[in-house]
Amino acid sequence: MAKNTEEEKSLRRKALEKATLRAAEIPLQTAQLCLEGLLEIPALIDGNPNALSDMGVASLVFSAGMEGALYNVQINALGLKNTEDRNSLLASCASMRDEGSRLIKEIQNLVLNNMK
Repeated sequence: MAKNTEEEKSLRRKALEKATLRAAEIPLQTAQLCLEGLLEIPALIDGNPNALSDMGVASLVFSAGMEGALYNVQINALGLKNTEDRNSLLASCASMRDEGSRLIKEIQNLVLNNMK
């Protein structure tokens, strides 16, 4: 986009802000889906002892996917000028990380205890 006049500069800044916000929203959805996957695993561990190691591996994959997506959210959020949007995205990242960390510990304990 052109940036010769103040109006063009303003339009460009607004377009960049909108694109940066969108670039954060997509991986935020991915992180949420990974977190939802983690939430399902404890019930699946109790359901089929033959799939115990598979559930452990699935939890690691969901956890890595979530963290990778949150990295993308966070780096894009830090580029936002709108502090409300930035703070909201960063708070979502922190909340998901906390919940994901709690779940992965719970799942690892379930998997290891059921392997005894």
